[in-house]
Amino acid sequence: MSLKAAVFIVMCLLLAACASVPLSTMWALKDFDITTTEIERLRVAVRMPEFVLLKPVRTKMTFGLWDDDRTVDVKYEFVLQKLDKSAETVDLAKFEKPGFLVHAFRLNPRDYSKMETVRRQFAAMKEEFGDKANGSMSITASGCEQAGHEKQPVNMTTFIKAPETGKFVVLSKELDIRKYADLRGLVSVCN
Repeated sequence: MSLKAAVFIVMCLLLAACASVPLSTMWALKDFDITTTEIERLRVAVRMPEFVLLKPVRTKMTFGLWDDDRTVDVKYEFVLQKLDKSAETVDLAKFEKPGFLVHAFRLNPRDYSKMETVRRQFAAMKEEFGDKANGSMSITASGCEQAGHEKQPVNMTTFIKAPETGKFVVLSKELDIRKYADLRGLVSVCN
């Protein structure tokens, strides 16, 4: 699997919840390729219950690169930069709903050169390993929940916007992260 349209696995990789990726999103991402997209225009967003206080410095995009034999197996992690509401996030307004907050992020400009390293390494792996070269991209957001909400679901929706999509599209919809062991540590009770 290549990084082309790797966003399909953003939550699938973490949650085994591929069914949560809307068909319209799959179509919108058909031309998306992380190795060629204008990375400075890539945006992601998360919608979480308002009782979860998001920790922006713990919102990350992670790229994994490996070959089928695991001769190469590396991960690159990027702490995302929170965006204020602006013209570039205006299309997120349609995803707002009572009791939830939507937060938008971008790759920090200081990480563009590191992202170029990911792209070059993946291109080299494709040349060396062909179809045995694999890639993934995941987006994680963490925070703490205000006391008294421990029994409520923490439904998270993720979005992506790239030049290929032209607008934010839903990646995963209303996934209760309390139900997934790999993600339970993303939300703890606030001190």
